[in-house]
Amino acid sequence: MSEVLGGFEEMGNVVDNVGERHIACVLLVDTSGSMAGASINELNQGLLEFGNALDQDEHARGVADVCVISFNSNVETVVPFCPAANYSAPTLSAGGLTSMNEAVIAGLDAIEERKQLYRQLGCSYYRPWMFLLTDGEPTDQNMEGEAKNRLQQALNDKKVNFFPMGIGAGANYDHLKSYTKGGERGSVKGERKPVQGGLRLAVQQYERDQQFRSQPWKRYAGAHAHDHRTDLTELFKRPAR
Repeated sequence: MSEVLGGFEEMGNVVDNVGERHIACVLLVDTSGSMAGASINELNQGLLEFGNALDQDEHARGVADVCVISFNSNVETVVPFCPAANYSAPTLSAGGLTSMNEAVIAGLDAIEERKQLYRQLGCSYYRPWMFLLTDGEPTDQNMEGEAKNRLQQALNDKKVNFFPMGIGAGANYDHLKSYTKGGERGSVKGERKPVQGGLRLAVQQYERDQQFRSQPWKRYAGAHAHDHRTDLTELFKRPAR
Protein backbone atom coordinates (compact mmCIF):
# COMPACT_ATOMS: atom_id res chain seq x y z
CA MET A 1 0.00 0.00 0.00
CA SER A 2 1.31 3.45 -0.93
CA GLU A 3 0.50 6.73 0.76
CA VAL A 4 0.90 10.17 -0.82
CA LEU A 5 0.95 13.43 1.08
CA GLY A 6 0.86 16.86 -0.52
CA GLY A 7 3.48 19.51 0.17
CA PHE A 8 6.51 17.26 -0.33
CA GLU A 9 6.70 17.30 -4.12
CA GLU A 10 10.29 18.51 -4.35
CA MET A 11 11.79 15.61 -2.39
CA GLY A 12 9.18 12.99 -3.33
CA ASN A 13 5.96 12.29 -1.50
CA VAL A 14 5.26 8.58 -2.00
CA VAL A 15 5.75 6.06 0.81
CA ASP A 16 5.10 2.36 0.20
CA ASN A 17 4.21 -0.11 2.97
CA VAL A 18 3.39 2.52 5.58
CA GLY A 19 2.84 -0.16 8.20
CA GLU A 20 6.52 -1.18 7.98
CA ARG A 21 9.46 0.60 9.60
CA HIS A 22 11.24 2.63 6.91
CA ILE A 23 14.75 3.91 6.29
CA ALA A 24 15.57 7.05 4.34
CA CYS A 25 18.80 6.86 2.33
CA VAL A 26 20.39 9.98 0.81
CA LEU A 27 23.38 9.74 -1.53
CA LEU A 28 25.38 12.94 -2.02
CA VAL A 29 27.40 12.45 -5.20
CA ASP A 30 30.24 14.58 -6.57
CA THR A 31 29.86 15.48 -10.25
CA SER A 32 32.49 18.24 -10.35
CA GLY A 33 35.04 18.57 -13.16
CA SER A 34 37.70 16.58 -11.34
CA MET A 35 35.41 13.54 -11.49
CA ALA A 36 35.68 13.32 -15.28
CA GLY A 37 36.86 10.00 -16.66
CA ALA A 38 37.40 6.96 -14.46
CA SER A 39 35.93 8.52 -11.29
CA ILE A 40 32.54 9.40 -12.78
CA ASN A 41 32.41 5.94 -14.36
CA GLU A 42 33.08 4.37 -10.97
CA LEU A 43 30.38 6.52 -9.40
CA ASN A 44 27.79 5.61 -12.05
CA GLN A 45 28.63 1.93 -11.66
CA GLY A 46 28.33 2.25 -7.89
CA LEU A 47 24.87 3.82 -8.15
CA LEU A 48 23.80 1.03 -10.49
CA GLU A 49 25.11 -1.72 -8.21
CA PHE A 50 23.51 -0.07 -5.20
CA GLY A 51 20.17 -0.41 -6.96
CA ASN A 52 20.93 -4.02 -7.83
CA ALA A 53 21.77 -4.77 -4.19
CA LEU A 54 18.46 -3.27 -3.08
CA ASP A 55 16.63 -5.34 -5.68
CA GLN A 56 18.16 -8.50 -4.26
CA ASP A 57 17.00 -7.72 -0.71
CA GLU A 58 13.24 -8.21 -0.48
CA HIS A 59 12.85 -6.40 2.83
CA ALA A 60 15.05 -3.42 1.91
CA ARG A 61 13.20 -3.09 -1.39
CA GLY A 62 9.95 -2.66 0.52
CA VAL A 63 11.04 -0.19 3.20
CA ALA A 64 14.06 1.78 1.95
CA ASP A 65 13.47 5.19 0.37
CA VAL A 66 16.28 6.56 -1.81
CA CYS A 67 17.24 10.10 -2.79
CA VAL A 68 20.26 11.11 -4.91
CA ILE A 69 21.63 14.66 -4.69
CA SER A 70 24.45 15.68 -7.03
CA PHE A 71 26.84 18.56 -6.50
CA ASN A 72 29.20 20.49 -8.76
CA SER A 73 28.88 24.26 -9.12
CA ASN A 74 25.25 23.68 -8.13
CA VAL A 75 23.39 21.25 -5.89
CA GLU A 76 20.60 19.31 -7.59
CA THR A 77 18.21 16.57 -6.56
CA VAL A 78 18.58 14.15 -9.48
CA VAL A 79 16.49 11.37 -7.88
CA PRO A 80 13.80 12.67 -5.50
CA PHE A 81 12.91 10.34 -2.64
CA CYS A 82 11.29 7.22 -4.00
CA PRO A 83 10.66 3.67 -2.76
CA ALA A 84 13.69 1.46 -3.41
CA ALA A 85 11.54 -0.72 -5.66
CA ASN A 86 11.12 2.31 -7.96
CA TYR A 87 14.75 3.47 -7.83
CA SER A 88 16.48 3.80 -11.19
CA ALA A 89 20.17 4.69 -11.11
CA PRO A 90 20.94 7.98 -12.88
CA THR A 91 23.78 8.33 -15.37
CA LEU A 92 25.78 11.37 -14.32
CA SER A 93 28.37 13.51 -16.10
CA ALA A 94 31.15 15.64 -14.63
CA GLY A 95 31.83 19.38 -14.78
CA GLY A 96 32.09 22.48 -12.61
CA LEU A 97 33.19 23.20 -9.06
CA THR A 98 32.64 21.20 -5.83
CA SER A 99 29.78 22.54 -3.67
CA MET A 100 30.18 19.71 -1.18
CA ASN A 101 29.26 21.64 1.96
CA GLU A 102 26.08 22.96 0.41
CA ALA A 103 25.23 19.36 -0.53
CA VAL A 104 25.74 18.14 3.05
CA ILE A 105 23.30 20.80 4.27
CA ALA A 106 20.83 19.90 1.50
CA GLY A 107 21.08 16.23 2.44
CA LEU A 108 20.35 16.93 6.10
CA ASP A 109 17.37 19.07 5.08
CA ALA A 110 16.08 16.31 2.81
CA ILE A 111 16.29 13.78 5.63
CA GLU A 112 14.37 16.04 8.00
CA GLU A 113 11.66 16.57 5.39
CA ARG A 114 11.39 12.84 4.82
CA LYS A 115 11.12 12.15 8.55
CA GLN A 116 8.41 14.80 8.79
CA LEU A 117 6.52 12.97 6.04
CA TYR A 118 6.91 9.66 7.89
CA ARG A 119 5.56 11.20 11.08
CA GLN A 120 2.57 12.73 9.33
CA LEU A 121 1.75 9.35 7.80
CA GLY A 122 2.23 7.57 11.13
CA CYS A 123 5.13 5.59 9.68
CA SER A 124 7.97 4.53 11.99
CA TYR A 125 11.55 4.68 10.72
CA TYR A 126 15.14 3.69 11.37
CA ARG A 127 17.92 6.22 11.71
CA PRO A 128 18.52 7.52 8.14
CA TRP A 129 21.66 6.95 6.10
CA MET A 130 23.56 9.72 4.34
CA PHE A 131 26.43 8.81 2.01
CA LEU A 132 28.96 11.33 0.72
CA LEU A 133 30.83 10.17 -2.40
CA THR A 134 33.59 12.49 -3.64
CA ASP A 135 37.08 12.52 -5.13
CA GLY A 136 38.29 15.78 -3.69
CA GLU A 137 37.78 18.76 -1.45
CA PRO A 138 35.01 21.36 -1.41
CA THR A 139 35.32 24.69 -3.19
CA ASP A 140 32.58 26.25 -1.01
CA GLN A 141 34.80 26.61 2.07
CA ASN A 142 32.65 29.53 3.22
CA MET A 143 29.91 26.99 4.07
CA GLU A 144 32.15 24.37 5.68
CA GLY A 145 31.66 25.54 9.26
CA GLU A 146 27.87 25.41 8.95
CA ALA A 147 27.93 22.03 7.22
CA LYS A 148 30.23 20.42 9.77
CA ASN A 149 28.38 21.90 12.73
CA ARG A 150 25.00 20.73 11.48
CA LEU A 151 26.30 17.28 10.63
CA GLN A 152 28.08 16.88 13.93
CA GLN A 153 24.94 17.93 15.81
CA ALA A 154 22.88 15.42 13.84
CA LEU A 155 25.41 12.68 14.65
CA ASN A 156 25.49 13.63 18.32
CA ASP A 157 21.69 13.61 18.44
CA LYS A 158 21.62 10.17 16.72
CA LYS A 159 19.57 11.58 13.85
CA VAL A 160 21.67 10.22 10.99
CA ASN A 161 24.27 7.63 10.04
CA PHE A 162 26.94 9.29 7.87
CA PHE A 163 29.21 7.41 5.46
CA PRO A 164 31.87 9.47 3.62
CA MET A 165 33.51 7.55 0.77
CA GLY A 166 36.50 8.67 -1.28
CA ILE A 167 36.60 8.02 -5.01
CA GLY A 168 39.97 7.53 -6.69
CA ALA A 169 43.55 7.78 -5.51
CA GLY A 170 43.43 11.57 -5.31
CA ALA A 171 40.64 11.78 -2.71
CA ASN A 172 41.52 13.66 0.47
CA TYR A 173 40.60 11.08 3.10
CA ASP A 174 41.84 13.20 5.98
CA HIS A 175 39.40 15.92 4.96
CA LEU A 176 36.56 13.42 4.76
CA LYS A 177 37.36 12.21 8.27
CA SER A 178 37.18 15.78 9.54
CA TYR A 179 33.42 15.83 8.98
CA THR A 180 32.83 13.34 11.79
CA LYS A 181 35.64 14.16 14.23
CA GLY A 182 36.72 10.55 13.73
CA GLY A 183 34.86 7.94 15.52
CA GLU A 184 31.25 8.46 16.58
CA ARG A 185 29.19 5.32 16.27
CA GLY A 186 27.03 5.52 13.22
CA SER A 187 29.70 7.18 11.11
CA VAL A 188 32.62 5.82 9.14
CA LYS A 189 36.02 7.13 8.23
CA GLY A 190 36.95 7.92 4.63
CA GLU A 191 38.55 4.77 3.26
CA ARG A 192 40.12 3.57 0.03
CA LYS A 193 37.49 1.10 -1.04
CA PRO A 194 35.51 0.98 -4.30
CA VAL A 195 32.22 2.87 -4.30
CA GLN A 196 30.46 -0.20 -5.63
CA GLY A 197 31.69 -2.32 -2.74
CA GLY A 198 30.94 0.26 -0.07
CA LEU A 199 27.34 0.82 -1.14
CA ARG A 200 26.71 -2.90 -1.55
CA LEU A 201 28.17 -3.60 1.90
CA ALA A 202 25.70 -1.15 3.42
CA VAL A 203 22.77 -3.09 1.99
CA GLN A 204 24.33 -6.41 3.04
CA GLN A 205 24.78 -5.10 6.58
CA TYR A 206 21.12 -4.06 6.60
CA GLU A 207 20.10 -7.56 5.48
CA ARG A 208 22.19 -9.20 8.22
CA ASP A 209 20.67 -6.92 10.82
CA GLN A 210 17.16 -7.88 9.74
CA GLN A 211 18.06 -11.55 10.02
CA PHE A 212 19.31 -10.98 13.56
CA ARG A 213 16.13 -9.11 14.45
CA SER A 214 13.92 -11.94 13.22
CA GLN A 215 16.14 -14.64 14.81
CA PRO A 216 17.79 -13.03 17.86
CA TRP A 217 19.65 -16.21 18.84
CA LYS A 218 21.82 -15.75 15.74
CA ARG A 219 23.15 -12.51 17.17
CA TYR A 220 25.42 -14.66 19.33
CA ALA A 221 25.66 -18.01 17.57
CA GLY A 222 26.34 -16.35 14.24
CA ALA A 223 28.17 -13.24 15.32
CA HIS A 224 31.16 -14.25 13.25
CA ALA A 225 29.06 -13.65 10.13
CA HIS A 226 29.67 -9.91 10.41
CA ASP A 227 32.18 -8.62 7.87
CA HIS A 228 34.81 -6.98 10.07
CA ARG A 229 36.53 -5.50 7.04
CA THR A 230 33.95 -2.73 6.93
CA ASP A 231 33.00 -0.02 9.38
CA LEU A 232 29.39 -0.09 8.20
CA THR A 233 28.17 -1.70 11.42
CA GLU A 234 25.67 -1.04 14.15
CA LEU A 235 23.43 0.80 11.67
CA PHE A 236 20.16 0.12 13.44
CA LYS A 237 21.16 -0.32 17.07
CA ARG A 238 19.78 3.01 18.26
CA PRO A 239 16.29 4.45 17.91
CA ALA A 240 15.45 7.03 15.29
CA ARG A 241 15.05 10.64 16.34
